[in-house]
Amino acid sequence: MQLENKKHLWGIFMVSQENGKPIVQIGTDGMTAYLILPRKTEETEYTRDEIDHLLIEKGVTTGIVEENINKILTEKIFNREMIIAQGKEATDGQDGWYEYKFNREFSRKPEVLPDGTVNYWNMSVLATVMAGQEIVLYHAAIQGIDGFNVKGVVRQGKRAKELGPLKGKGFVRGEDGLTYLSQIDGRIEISGDKVTISPIYEIFGDADLKVGNIDFRGDVIIHGSVKVGLSIKAGGTLTIDGIVESAVILIAGKDILLKSGMMGDSRATVTTKGNLFCKFIEYSQVTVGGFIEAEALLSCDVECGDKIMVKGTKGRILGGRVRAVSGVDTNSIGNVREVSTLVAAGIEEDIYRRLKLLEQKQVMTEKKIQMIEEAITEYENKMDMLKLNPRENNTTKMNLLREKIQESATLSKDKLEIEELTQLVMKSQDAKITIFHKVYPGVMVMIDDQTVMVRELQENVYFEKVSDHIVMKRNE
Repeated sequence: MQLENKKHLWGIFMVSQENGKPIVQIGTDGMTAYLILPRKTEETEYTRDEIDHLLIEKGVTTGIVEENINKILTEKIFNREMIIAQGKEATDGQDGWYEYKFNREFSRKPEVLPDGTVNYWNMSVLATVMAGQEIVLYHAAIQGIDGFNVKGVVRQGKRAKELGPLKGKGFVRGEDGLTYLSQIDGRIEISGDKVTISPIYEIFGDADLKVGNIDFRGDVIIHGSVKVGLSIKAGGTLTIDGIVESAVILIAGKDILLKSGMMGDSRATVTTKGNLFCKFIEYSQVTVGGFIEAEALLSCDVECGDKIMVKGTKGRILGGRVRAVSGVDTNSIGNVREVSTLVAAGIEEDIYRRLKLLEQKQVMTEKKIQMIEEAITEYENKMDMLKLNPRENNTTKMNLLREKIQESATLSKDKLEIEELTQLVMKSQDAKITIFHKVYPGVMVMIDDQTVMVRELQENVYFEKVSDHIVMKRNE
């Protein structure tokens, strides 16, 4: 823009030199007015009235630079462009915004230590606040400032918007209307403009027979160990700092974090709809809806709805049966003693069969509902033709409506299962088993419904399904 203005002004200057008349010219952006005064031949001087007249002719009314005009007249500045009017750019406003005063970037990744082990102690699967803690500060909108060009045309700045008050529960709005404070100790979650603080069941020590079984709708944190024979159920997340001993039932609606691990003694079970993070699990039955991150899975029966990642250079899967829909990444599988170990990825053939049957059933149910609706319409038309009261003799219609309700409920249930199975199928696409160090003889690898037995020690390989068989390839 400046280069265009300079080229334009040079042309103006040449015209001014040729005709000997003063010129006021407005820049191409309309924000700057320039004056060029040619030197007068007679012994007369330019007057302020002449310049004002030139400005009026050009429509320059705003942002007059008095200092420059006075300088031109007093110092007799000729044949040089001078700025005599300057517009003002508009300033855009800034919308109101919320500043969150609690840690939203809590660690969900374990640290791999120099010795190759994995440290889960710095991990957290939830953000917590204390009663009375400032959790959010609202910054009010700053309105924009209008600008103008040298002709007085207003240039509007962007108008800023205020945000509505935060929604949710577990907090109060301060008297200043800007500060939000927690009402309770608990877990804090954000979803859009909604903040929810829910209570936490927290045990500062071991969970033992004195504490008893725990069944809590929210999040549970146990800072000690979990002793033999207990049942711990959390509607939200479950965090346990110490060792989980045998014959324990752990159930969570969201994530589970076992910072020190679990010794199941072939009697413990772990079930979660979320993800599982653990130092190790041995001799346990594990069912996880999300993914699993662990340092060791030892002689466990594991069903994972996503991916299993065994972390660290010492990470291993040994013994038992492990299946993950999206695949498995691990440092090693099996050992030199050739302990029988099954590691599987993908989904079983039964899932495909079940999905196909449900899709066929859905089509049939939709047709049946359509037939019922047609029968209801036909019945209503017949009642109209016979001029009968629709409230009388309506047993037939009521039976049809009941049947429609039953079929609709069946359809909704089947659709939900179809959606779940379809997601599993999608997750299983390209599933593979990757070993970064060693896979020992005695390990059986399974992908979908295909299996292969490892008969010789292999290093740094992965297994994937190609067509109807499993192939082994080297990691790049």
